[in-house]
Parts: sequence; structure tokens; C-alpha cells
Amino acid sequence: GNMLGQWDQVPGAGSAPTSSWTPGTLIADDYRIALDAAAAQSPVHVIVGLYDPATGERLPVSATSLPSADNAVDVRSYP
Repeated sequence: GNMLGQWDQVPGAGSAPTSSWTPGTLIADDYRIALDAAAAQSPVHVIVGLYDPATGERLPVSATSLPSADNAVDVRSYP
């Protein structure tokens, strides 16, 4: 599919760097991504991935019960 929107931000708006995470830690971020009218015409998937800001390399997804590919997780689909 085509990318309809994107948002890049440090987790927790910079207050929760990944170096401070421990297993089981929950980091909640809210994002609003504007989509054009074309998005209403077909299914939309929300894909989430983390990457190393120094290299731009996507970090690996190690475990998930959600669909994943290319080191990203499909967290939501509309409709």
C-alpha cells in the first residue's frame, strides 16, 4: 500500500528514552496524523516501528501477537 501519513517522535516526547525502559514498561503516546480524502476510500492500517535515530535503521520486533513485517507492527486497521 501507499503511506498516507507519518509521525516521528522520541518516545514520551523525550521524557522516556528507550535507554530507561525495563521489561514490562508501558510508554503511552498519543498522535494525530492527518489523512487525505483518499484514505476514506480504502482500508487503512496503522503501522508502528521504532528506529535508531543515529542510523535510521529500524529496530527489530522481537515478540508480538499482532501482525508484523519489516520490523514494524500493524497495531490497528480501519475499517
